Order: sequence, then C-alpha cells, then structure tokens
Amino acid sequence: MAGITSKDLLMLLLYVPGATGKRGEPIYGRTLLQKIVFLFSQEVFPKFKKDAMMAEEDIPLFDPDRFGPFSKRVLDDIEFLVNLGFVERQTVSSEAATAEEASEYEAWSVDSRAAGYAEGAGFEEYRKESLALSELGCRFVEERLLKKVSDNQLRALEMLKRNCTRVSLQEVLHYVYSKYPNYTSRSEIRDKILSRRRRV
Repeated sequence: MAGITSKDLLMLLLYVPGATGKRGEPIYGRTLLQKIVFLFSQEVFPKFKKDAMMAEEDIPLFDPDRFGPFSKRVLDDIEFLVNLGFVERQTVSSEAATAEEASEYEAWSVDSRAAGYAEGAGFEEYRKESLALSELGCRFVEERLLKKVSDNQLRALEMLKRNCTRVSLQEVLHYVYSKYPNYTSRSEIRDKILSRRRRV
C-alpha cells in the first residue's frame, strides 16, 4: 500500500483531535502549522520509517529562516488543499496575527510570485486564520487516508497536535528554538523567543 504524501499529512493533522479532544479541531495560524509539521519531521517520522508511513522524499524540507525552521512546501500544500476544497480557512482577526506569522506569509508570497504564481492568488494582506478540514476533506481522510496509517501512528499524530495546541504559539516557538538551534541560525527573533520563560 502506498504511503501518505505531504498533503495527506496536513489533512491527517487537521483531522485528529488536538487540545479540545474534538476530531477535526482547526489549527490556528500558518506559523503553528509550520512548526507542527517541523516537529513531525524531527520527532515523529523517524519512529515510523520502518512502517513506510511516508517516503523520505515526501517529508517537507525545512531550512533556517528569518523566523526559525520554514518550509515553503507546507504553505504551497495548504494553498493546494484550499483550492481543491479539502481545507477551509477563516479569518480570526487581524489583531491576533503575530509578527512571525505575517512575515512568514510575506516571504512565502514573494517566493511564490517569483516562481510564477498568478498575482492575486491568495496574496492579500495577511490575517490570522483558522485552518480546518471541509466536509469533503473529512470524507477523503476517512475513506482514503485512515487505512494507510496504523492506530499507533494516529495516536502519535494526535499527541503531537495536542501538545502543540494546548499551549501558546510563543511556547511552541520556545521549544523549537531551544531544542533545534541549528534551524534558528538566521532567525531575527531568536533572542526574543529564547529570553521568554518556558511554561510547559
């Protein structure tokens, strides 16, 4: 049986319960999504290599960026799933958007335009958003993806999502910056993040 792709991974992460314990719990903000996928690549995927959950080439690659580990592929995959109708996004509020989220989105937009994406294809001013599976996306996960992962793998994804959604974004960033300093070498906010006391 074929493994899951990077897009499938995003859908599974949106499907499993998080801090609320409810299936299909949204993930708030692209920065948080980026860091969840990064932590999957570092801490969850290595445990599942032998089970062929995903091929190595399907794991999004992360590079040190201005706001820590960043993968353009994650944002491209979300745009693809939104356009396909599998993922819905809703604006939460402009005030809730952090500087990190706005800047990551801006960097992705510039790169995407350079790669030939059409102007106006989602390049409006950034707003904090929730990302959640649509009904169509839920059906796809239940009918096509759940059979590709084991119960243990689902539980691991659920634990990852729960751990990352029960605390603030700043606490997730502090964990990532503290544990993976090699991915923060280009960060403009490294000192600011690490100076905050971690509460988890």
